[in-house]
Amino acid sequence: MQIPIIGDIDNPEFLETTQDLGTEIFSHEFLVTNERKLAVAIAVFVGPDVVSDGQFIQPQDLYMDPRLLEIMSNKVFPDTGCRIERLWFENSNKYFVLLIESSEQPQIEYLEQCLLGSAMTALGEELDGNPIQTAKEMRTQLDTLVETLK
Repeated sequence: MQIPIIGDIDNPEFLETTQDLGTEIFSHEFLVTNERKLAVAIAVFVGPDVVSDGQFIQPQDLYMDPRLLEIMSNKVFPDTGCRIERLWFENSNKYFVLLIESSEQPQIEYLEQCLLGSAMTALGEELDGNPIQTAKEMRTQLDTLVETLK
């Protein structure tokens, strides 16, 4: 199983980082096991226009599955800061990982940390309650996780 990355990113440097991670990590076929549920996709939305008054704003030039839009319309998002969520499809055992960052000018290092966190979540890791890790620590953990799932 491969995990695609979809979305809309207005920061060119972070777009390149996201594409590189997608090629490096998510181009692999992962073994699906009963012990670990993998995401069907990662949806990444970065830019000051993706959230308004707590509601997700769909980019005009991006088609999104109506089921995905319905799930997201029921959520309230912060107007700034990174938010990573595992969102389950109704009446299904499948989920996608959502990364939303709607700050005006977030730091690239912060965005990379958010992206690595969403990648680990997509590979079935539970990050709630874990201490905040550096991007380097998260990358090492992600590389190890990928090797075990190939």
